[in-house]
Amino acid sequence: MSFSRLASLALLIAFSTAACRACQQQTHTPQLQPWDKLAGSANGRRRSLLSLKARRCATESPHPNTRQQLQHQQHAALSAQEAARRPVTDTRSSSSSSSSSSASPGHSRPAAARQRMSALQAAGPQEQQQQQQQQQRQQQQQQQQQQQEPWTHTIPVPIHIISVVDNDGIGFGDVDDALVQRQISILNAAYAAPEAAAQSGVQLQFKAVNISRSTTSPDKDMCDPRSERKLKAKLRTGGADVLNLYITDLSPCGVYGWSTWPWDIQEKGLENDGVVVHYDTLPGGQTLQYNRGATAVHEIGHFLGLYHTFENGCASPGDEVADTPACTAPIDETCSTALQAARDSCPNSPGVDPSSNFMSYSVDSCLKSFTPGQLRRVEKMWRLYRAAG
Repeated sequence: MSFSRLASLALLIAFSTAACRACQQQTHTPQLQPWDKLAGSANGRRRSLLSLKARRCATESPHPNTRQQLQHQQHAALSAQEAARRPVTDTRSSSSSSSSSSASPGHSRPAAARQRMSALQAAGPQEQQQQQQQQQRQQQQQQQQQQQEPWTHTIPVPIHIISVVDNDGIGFGDVDDALVQRQISILNAAYAAPEAAAQSGVQLQFKAVNISRSTTSPDKDMCDPRSERKLKAKLRTGGADVLNLYITDLSPCGVYGWSTWPWDIQEKGLENDGVVVHYDTLPGGQTLQYNRGATAVHEIGHFLGLYHTFENGCASPGDEVADTPACTAPIDETCSTALQAARDSCPNSPGVDPSSNFMSYSVDSCLKSFTPGQLRRVEKMWRLYRAAG
């Protein structure tokens, strides 16, 4: 090696050493980026949004035995409700059966039903046919009226914004009121889409009734189930018919959100009831591909009684909704219509994977709608578990 090269190398080493010493003497604070958030020295945890690619949803499905019990209870309850709403035309009333066991079934029918039957018996064949056709037209008109007038309901939504503040005083999880209202607008668009509402007869609306803000420390955030229960016990308001939405930093959890089930109220009470979402999944957030507000739509689906579309995979009863095709795990990051039409993880079942359904695991831009059957299930679950009174 020549003398000139040795001299150049010595100068380079000296310059690097001086630069390193100068760097060590500085108190440099790294600039926080949206995708690289630090929690200071609290528990040495790194709050990185990149770690959130693991799971979209942490809502756990019921145990199979619990699910069978739920299906039995739901069927019995719905049957009782239908029987209560159905007019009595062919069964004996309790009063007539107790007063006379020999009374004919016709004596226990309502007066209007007896009059219609008497009129049919007295009329000739042509008149009977005309009257039957008129009754059929009336029934069709009633069905059309029910379809044109969907079941509409507005759900009050108290908003609880919880900022996780580290030892350096840096907080993560706060969002402004305007962003909350944008999220509410997305919920309303998803659950009250005109086509689905017309086909299902169900239309839901959400209204933010209060926005509260609080803080907690990293070791007492929502990722710790015990801390979650304490925070909810302090903040939650309303009854079973109120949706408490908790917005906070879930970076250490490795998930975007979770929800309680409506039937949990009977066993666990209201204290833990509600939905928790990562603040950067709200519209315009920093969670890439999951920042259009669909996480809240998805988790609130669980809150209303909807399973994932891939529940039970290709096996029956799937997600307990007839018009969502069976699938294993629909995840779509391309939103390609051609690819969605060709993706069929359960070829022996009708339909292709519902990767554009809100209850799938696709990225936000791919999620478009609920099926009419899902909205009808929402109404049933609401009447069973959440309806006031």
